[in-house]
Amino acid sequence: MALMAQTAAPGLKFEVASVKVAQSPMEMMRAGKMVAGGTNFSGTRVDIGSMAMKNMLASAYRMDLQRITAPAWTAQAYFSIQAVMAEGATKEQFPEMLRALLEERFHLVARRETSDQTAYALTIAKGGNKMKPPREVDKTGCDTWTDDRQFTGAQMCSSSATTDGGRTSLTVRTDSRFGPSRSSISKTVSDTEFYAITMPQLAEYLTNTILAGPAGRQIPYAQAIDRTELQGKWDVTVERVFEDVALSPQDGPTIPIPITPGLIAGELTQVSQRWG
Repeated sequence: MALMAQTAAPGLKFEVASVKVAQSPMEMMRAGKMVAGGTNFSGTRVDIGSMAMKNMLASAYRMDLQRITAPAWTAQAYFSIQAVMAEGATKEQFPEMLRALLEERFHLVARRETSDQTAYALTIAKGGNKMKPPREVDKTGCDTWTDDRQFTGAQMCSSSATTDGGRTSLTVRTDSRFGPSRSSISKTVSDTEFYAITMPQLAEYLTNTILAGPAGRQIPYAQAIDRTELQGKWDVTVERVFEDVALSPQDGPTIPIPITPGLIAGELTQVSQRWG
């Protein structure tokens, strides 16, 4: 497997954990079962309803899924995990605890490899940087807040509205891996405003957006890397139009991306990058 070969930090283990073979989320949906997607936290309890082994590896090693080389069965074998973290442990330490569990139960062995791959560089366009400084999250339209189970100490609010243009879903988070955000998603367009995001975080988010392609159709992996040299945090809005042509390396060496205001720190330029 093309993974970082270090073992989990000493002491970072679940107090107790149960691992069981599970159906895939698609199989569960077809059977009329409720699907608990992703990793859910409630206090010290951790619940993974159904996840492919390869996705668990990506989470455990804090790596992009597409940068992991593993046997084909790891993408097809699904497992559920119910575990309890030690008192004082945080969600941010979950990957190390998951890694320790995989090493113990599945005798996971990994090694590190280096390879050259196509990537996109996020650079400042010729017009210069016109982005705004960070600001407080806009909570307009949100009345009911709940604890965000995906990020420690954060709250989230979700609502939806139906107009002539169809249904629009709104999600506001006080914090996330990309900072506080506000997302509005309809059938044809998605607007996500990040109120305090760094450029490396933006590059990571764009990597996921490029990979998804239009209407969720995945495309060949190409990572976005930050070459803006901009420091600090910024207020940035990313607009995604789902009918757009997929942002993939085959589309050409330079791709303007609809990031406002003014990205203008906003070009993705095809480059060669060595990973390892």
